[in-house]
Amino acid sequence: MIENISTRSVKSRVLSLFAVAGLALLFFLGNPSQSNTADNFQWVAINVNANPRQQADAHLLRFPSGRYFLIDAGRSGEFIVPALKQRGVKRLEAVIISHVHKDHYGGLLAIQQSGIEIGTVYRNLPSREGCGREVPWGCDLQDIDSIFSTIFRLGIPVKTIQTGETLHQEAKHSLDVLAAFAQKSGEYEAPSVNDMSAVLRLSAGNRRILFTGDLDSPGGDEILRRGIDIRADVLKAPHHGCEGLVSEAFLEMVAPRWIVVPAPTNLWNQPRCRRVKDFATRHRIPLLVNAIDGDITFEVTQDEIAVFTQFGPILSGLTR
Repeated sequence: MIENISTRSVKSRVLSLFAVAGLALLFFLGNPSQSNTADNFQWVAINVNANPRQQADAHLLRFPSGRYFLIDAGRSGEFIVPALKQRGVKRLEAVIISHVHKDHYGGLLAIQQSGIEIGTVYRNLPSREGCGREVPWGCDLQDIDSIFSTIFRLGIPVKTIQTGETLHQEAKHSLDVLAAFAQKSGEYEAPSVNDMSAVLRLSAGNRRILFTGDLDSPGGDEILRRGIDIRADVLKAPHHGCEGLVSEAFLEMVAPRWIVVPAPTNLWNQPRCRRVKDFATRHRIPLLVNAIDGDITFEVTQDEIAVFTQFGPILSGLTR
């Protein structure tokens, strides 16, 4: 059984992952960038959750061509800018803001002001009424207008994310928008800003990673109703792993081999994050959490996924 990872040591976490895998694992020590080859895709779930009381999301994607993309930009520049600089990122082809809550877009201007070039910014804006329902705790339309207007004035294209579009494709790798719901009359109207979260699928050969923003149960249920293929090897947990994230049926449909949770300690240790932990325990799925593991890195080839944590060894040879 998978233990409560909020209380165990790095060593016991590694042993638990080894047992869950049921495979011959090869252990190394070192920096994930040192093992990268031209054929590898890399995803880093950047630890923008080092403040124990403030959750945030930021995910750096590096394609085999060397092009970088960023999904969400953290709450501020405090953690995201040093992380990008440390990795030598000079240009982001695109920054994709999954939805306009500040813990997902707040570091955007700081990234630009740090000298990192941004090619395009994608976002999904709520209606004025929809945003107004979340004042003051969630949605700040004045701040949203200010940030994205500034980005546009700096000459950076700002585009609306569209369901069904491919944001990037090269060789056997692609980044596709599976869903990005709007707040307007039509077949489905997102009841919250969370449910406007862009759901993105990264495909690398036969491997898939699913990014879900803060998708809640209504949006997840609509995706299931539409029969969208959300199966993936790795799931970036919606809503920082806490209620009211997507339903059990959604998690079952994804059927992930790993779950990555961008959450700080104060949030992750609350009872409202219990459901993701219970799901992982029942299905013997390793959980990786920013608050526990720091930066979390996946390097993906067509046949292999190697997992690095900031404080532990590389988990390599996990052919699934």
